[in-house]
Amino acid sequence: MLNRPAVLTAPGPARPIAKGLFSSAFLAHLAIDKFLLGIPVHRQRMQLTFAGFPVSAGTLTGALQRVATLLDPWYQACVQANHDEPQLHADETRWPVLGPDGYRGCLADSARRSFR
Repeated sequence: MLNRPAVLTAPGPARPIAKGLFSSAFLAHLAIDKFLLGIPVHRQRMQLTFAGFPVSAGTLTGALQRVATLLDPWYQACVQANHDEPQLHADETRWPVLGPDGYRGCLADSARRSFR
């Protein structure tokens, strides 16, 4: 008798965050809820807890920070494409935020927008 498992399966897809808890689909859902739909992390945490997946706000925040790191090359390419356009629109309305500059603004061309 051979000593091997009865069923062989292929390895799962690579996770975007090595040794991370979340799949790429979950991370996309988390980022869309936070940045497109404006659902705060504490409310996302409550939704997950109600669904039977208790997770800390720090875990979700850390995952979002890693997603930002993964998306940074794409963001930098968008910013560069903005600067390469012949016409650029700027909105210098100050949005108060925490951080070294204390504000954010928006640059836009005919195809994309970037926030700084």
